[in-house]
Amino acid sequence: MEYAKGHGCRRFLYVSTGEVYGECDASLSPFQEPASGQIDILSPRSCYPGSKRLAETLCVSYRKQKGLETVIARPCHTYGPGMLEGDNRANAQFLRNGALGKDIILKSKGSQMRSYAYTADCVSAILTILLAGDGGEAYNCANSESKCTIAEFAEIVAKVSGSKVVYENPSAADLANRSPVMRQVLDTKKLEGLGWKGRYSVEKGVTHTLRILKGFRSHRQKSIVCPYIF
Repeated sequence: MEYAKGHGCRRFLYVSTGEVYGECDASLSPFQEPASGQIDILSPRSCYPGSKRLAETLCVSYRKQKGLETVIARPCHTYGPGMLEGDNRANAQFLRNGALGKDIILKSKGSQMRSYAYTADCVSAILTILLAGDGGEAYNCANSESKCTIAEFAEIVAKVSGSKVVYENPSAADLANRSPVMRQVLDTKKLEGLGWKGRYSVEKGVTHTLRILKGFRSHRQKSIVCPYIF
């Protein structure tokens, strides 16, 4: 923010996370922006939502003290073809396996309910917040039509890719990385009040993702056979 202010930045957008809500009362779901639930500060995994909460407070404090216009975006579980190879989130693993024609591995009952957003929806939401959001405010980035359990997400990937869902016992590392939050559905009315609307259902977003990933894989294989094909 010091760099932004020193270089004449008109507005600063901070990308936070829906995990800032912690373990909210499920009766409050979908979570509106003022909601705030419990975060276990003695859990090593809490460094992520805890640091995001702190950074949001820094944004609004800096705005008040030094006048830099700031807005905050809180994306939900976002997925798409730009994920990194080392991304170990459940949805990323499902999509990688689907693109490779492998079984979709589920290491829990998958009953956790989540809001999802295809990357194109998330990007357009972030740009809308940057351009039209009220200064000092936070906005959920989610598609109100894209909420399902982790198991349902896995089934959609399996359906689109022609694979099947297989249940396996989780490793100790899997259990350590698992979010304790059972329900994280974000309210989108505030974002939609800026004129934004999501365009991708989960099935449509998964279909786009797998089509792109399979096309990239096919292109890469051709490039290995003939390096002059670009």
